[in-house]
Amino acid sequence: MTAVIEPRWKPHRVGLRNVWEYDEQELHFADGRMILRGRNGSGKSNALALIFPFLIDGSMGSASMDPFGGNGGRSMKSLLLGVLRDDERSGYRHNKRLGYVWMEFTKVDSESGEAQFHTIGCGANASSDSSPSSWFFSTGRRVGSDFDLAPNNVPRTRGQLIDVLDRASVFESKEEYRRVVARDVLGLAPEQLVKLVTLVRALRKPQLAGKLDLEELSAVLSSGLPEVSENKLDDIAASLDNIGRIQGDLAAVNNTRTLINAFLPVYRRYLDSEVRQRVSSTLLAEADRTSRVAEREKRQSEHRSLGTQIASLRRDLEAARSERRTIDGQHAGLMKSDRYRDAQSLEEKEHSASRLERAAASTSRTAKAFAEELSLAKQAAERSAAELQQAQSEVDHALVRASDAG
Repeated sequence: MTAVIEPRWKPHRVGLRNVWEYDEQELHFADGRMILRGRNGSGKSNALALIFPFLIDGSMGSASMDPFGGNGGRSMKSLLLGVLRDDERSGYRHNKRLGYVWMEFTKVDSESGEAQFHTIGCGANASSDSSPSSWFFSTGRRVGSDFDLAPNNVPRTRGQLIDVLDRASVFESKEEYRRVVARDVLGLAPEQLVKLVTLVRALRKPQLAGKLDLEELSAVLSSGLPEVSENKLDDIAASLDNIGRIQGDLAAVNNTRTLINAFLPVYRRYLDSEVRQRVSSTLLAEADRTSRVAEREKRQSEHRSLGTQIASLRRDLEAARSERRTIDGQHAGLMKSDRYRDAQSLEEKEHSASRLERAAASTSRTAKAFAEELSLAKQAAERSAAELQQAQSEVDHALVRASDAG
């Protein structure tokens, strides 16, 4: 299963050593979350007070560790030594005690995909007749795997812890420790961490949700919030001063909106007309484009067909040229042969005979014409002779009649 890449640290486990009734206790988180269950007085509140927010800011006073507050409340001294009753004046179970509280965080490296770990913690030493002393640590090493806080069940002193880790990982000041935790674990500025812890302590006050007093809830939330800076107050005051101008601007905007609402119907009609006209033009252009595309495809098809025909004709032409070259070669060879010369002589004789036949035909036609003209002349001569003979006969008759009359 592929590990989910987490960009931030999550609580993984927490340990309590020689604190309150815990000789050695390790608690585990599930995906950064943990639920503490048990009957009243089982130590849930004490465990929670030692884990969060104590391990984040390192404040060990009763006002920080006990949600009820007050000098007689829960403190690191009372948790280390263990009170016999609920107030410290009744005595302690231990006269002197050294203990540790630590928390381990984990995340998956975005480059290697491997789990990374970081451990923070607090060591404290208290006695019944003195105030507790404390030291803190922050390291990339793991408790139990890389180092032990209580070898042979004897908790390490501050100096021994420095020898195991290094001086840069151990802090005497809670302010320095808080700065390192805010930077390396939470990714916050120190002042942001202080504001966050203050708000958490305010929200963890007992019976806050049960009473549901809105005024008290508002007061609790307000007490947990940081004070507003002077710069922000100045900005708020300036904003209040600008309310009149903003109201004037709002009136102008409303007036503009009224004018726009009155103008919109006319403009919508104009837009509808313009859109219809442009859609019509677009449809006509699209139809023309479709027609031109079809015509172009037809021309392209004809062009491809003509190309095919031209290619076929070129092949035919090339074949004809090849055949002609073959025939020309055969013809040249034939003209050089004896048979061609004899055929040529025969052809010349045929041409001469043809010319004689044409001349004979022409002479025949001329003789026939002359014969026709001669026949016509003979017919004309015969008619003239007949006419002359008739005339002579008439003269002879006339002479006879004349003689008879004389």
